[in-house]
Amino acid sequence: MRSFRAPSLAHSYVRLERHAPSTSAALSRHGPLITRALDVLREGLAFFDLEERPVHTNQTLRRVLAEQDDGEEIRHEIRRFTESLGALVRRRQGHGGEMPEEMAVRDFHTSEGSYLLRGSFVGEAHEDGGGLLLVALDSVGAEFLSAELLQARYGLTSREVLVARLVTQGLSDAEIAARLCISRHTARHHTEHLRQKLGVRSRAEVAAHVLRGGRGLRPAG
Repeated sequence: MRSFRAPSLAHSYVRLERHAPSTSAALSRHGPLITRALDVLREGLAFFDLEERPVHTNQTLRRVLAEQDDGEEIRHEIRRFTESLGALVRRRQGHGGEMPEEMAVRDFHTSEGSYLLRGSFVGEAHEDGGGLLLVALDSVGAEFLSAELLQARYGLTSREVLVARLVTQGLSDAEIAARLCISRHTARHHTEHLRQKLGVRSRAEVAAHVLRGGRGLRPAG
């Protein structure tokens, strides 16, 4: 299972924006609501103008860049990718070309894991310099260890295995409580026991113990 993956949501957003009267008008009317919606997504997302200047970075990506050990490496790759994406969009606009839903894809590796960048254009294909670049970041190659292995290795209960996976996906105690239909106190009790059994001090360290092949996009501590 790959963590923080929500391509259908990101692509649906692009499709909806293409049917709006104009990108700038839609953002003007719904900007605060759109920003809140983007921050809910588990996928790291960033918008840039066509000069590659940052417009908005959602909460998931902000956390990744600020808190992960490879945050600077990821930031560097996003910058390189965005520059290439911007050049591609401007070239297509200049020649009146069509803008495919997913315009560019690049995978890269850091000292901590493997990632995938996907680039799209948000706006009308023939706008004169208008529109936005959308860059999405996913972790790749990171799969959850089996419940049986986690139970044998760390003595986790079946419920703690489930909680470990939700923690790795970035859910807070309140979100875990809502997902499992339990109280927030019980959810906190599960996460505290989980950290004790794994021998870690923070939620951010859980992923290193429950994922195979990489650490994924680690949640906030």
